[in-house]
Amino acid sequence: MKTYSIATLLGASAIALTLISCKSKREEVREDKIEQEADRIEEKADNVRANADATADKIEDKADAVRKTE
Repeated sequence: MKTYSIATLLGASAIALTLISCKSKREEVREDKIEQEADRIEEKADNVRANADATADKIEDKADAVRKTE
């Protein structure tokens, strides 16, 4: 009798986990929007980093030019 109870409990737990793990279309759309926003922000950060490197290179070139005039 205990084996039947354990099997029933395990089966019910498995069904509950399956139902909980299902995503609705609405949740998938929301997650996609969040992912797209995060990608956009990362791309913006990459652009800022690239521009900062270019600006730093220009400033270093000016410093080198000043050194050469001595």
